[in-house]
Amino acid sequence: MRHAYLILAHNEPAILRMLVSLLDSDENDFFIHIDKKVDIEDFKDIKTKCSKLIFTNRIDVRWGNVSQIEVEYILFETAFSLDKYDYFHLLSGVDLPIKSKAYINEFFEKNAGKEFVDIWPVKKSELYNKCLCYNFFTSRIHAGGGGTVVW
Repeated sequence: MRHAYLILAHNEPAILRMLVSLLDSDENDFFIHIDKKVDIEDFKDIKTKCSKLIFTNRIDVRWGNVSQIEVEYILFETAFSLDKYDYFHLLSGVDLPIKSKAYINEFFEKNAGKEFVDIWPVKKSELYNKCLCYNFFTSRIHAGGGGTVVW
């Protein structure tokens, strides 16, 4: 069974290196987007032994902005053009598996063809802040510096 790990990274290259090394296998390939705002040199030493490792074209990604969807589209399109995969896993560059790659692969073998989507309860105030308020200028909000707006 083939897995494509689609990863959006913007910081913590050491965690991304660990993520890739923990899931590196013949069944898994990695498609990684490194945010254009960060220094790519920090991510140059990420390597695999078995998996294909593909870095996509970089764009400036902003939280809550359409750029997040654009980069996901880039990752999916790149993976679809390279090979046929049974499962696609969309991850952040700071995610780490809580189970081994053998356990993960066995789980998907046993559940071949099933899709796994989950939701969880959210505080009403959190929902309001993240979903009900539309921010017109999210592309101009600087992620660092305590939410400083850059015009």
